[in-house]
Amino acid sequence: MRYDIRAGTVDEIIQESGDWLFVDVGFSSKKKSCGVLKNSGYPCTMKFGSLLDFVVKEVQTPDQPPLNLLLEAPLSVTFDKHGNPARRSTDKEGDKYRDWWVNAAPAMIVATGHLLRRVKCSDIQREVRLFEGFASFKSSRSKSSHKEDVVRLRCAAWGDPKRNLVTCPDKLQIQNAEPTNSALAFADMDFGVPPVVKVCNHPAHGSDYAITICIDESPSDLP
Repeated sequence: MRYDIRAGTVDEIIQESGDWLFVDVGFSSKKKSCGVLKNSGYPCTMKFGSLLDFVVKEVQTPDQPPLNLLLEAPLSVTFDKHGNPARRSTDKEGDKYRDWWVNAAPAMIVATGHLLRRVKCSDIQREVRLFEGFASFKSSRSKSSHKEDVVRLRCAAWGDPKRNLVTCPDKLQIQNAEPTNSALAFADMDFGVPPVVKVCNHPAHGSDYAITICIDESPSDLP
C-alpha cells in the first residue's frame, strides 16, 4: 500500500488519533534551532539536517499508527484579488500581527518545503497527517524557547476543545481575501490546507508548572 502526506482534520486533533510529532521548525546552518517532541515524551532540539533524518525515520517505520505531524510554520497562504499577500484569521491576535509573508515566516515555508519534499520522496510506510502550529504570539517578557514552544503546542492540541485553540481551514480566510491554499502548492506539493493549532498565551492553571518539569527533565539534545 502506498502512503502519502495529507492535511489532517479537526476531528483528528485528539491524542488518541495516532502518534504525534510536534516540530518547531528552525533553519540555521550551525544552531540547534528545531524543537522536537514526540507523543508524551520530553522535548529536545536539533539541527535542521538532523530533523530531516529524524522525520524520515519516523515515516518509514512500518506497522505503526498514523503519524500526526504538527509543524510550527505557515502551511497555508492567501492573497487579495490583486495578487498581493493577504492576512489569515490566525495571523492576528488583539492588536498584534504575525503575517505569513513577513520576518522569518517565508524562511520557515522554505524550510518546511525541504522537509516535506524529503519525506514525500522517501519510502513512506504509514499515513502522514499535517497540522499547522502557531506559537508566534508570545509575551514580551517571554524568552524564546524551542522546547517550550513544542510543549505548549502539545498542550494546545491535546487540551480541552472548548478553549477554541484550533482553527479549521474554512475559517482562515478573511473578508476581501481569496480562498486559502497550501503554502507549498507552488512547489507541486499541495497537501491541502490543514487546521491551525494556536498556542494560548493565557495558560490554564498548572500548565506552566507542567511545562517547566517537562523541559527540566528532558534528555540530551540530538546533533
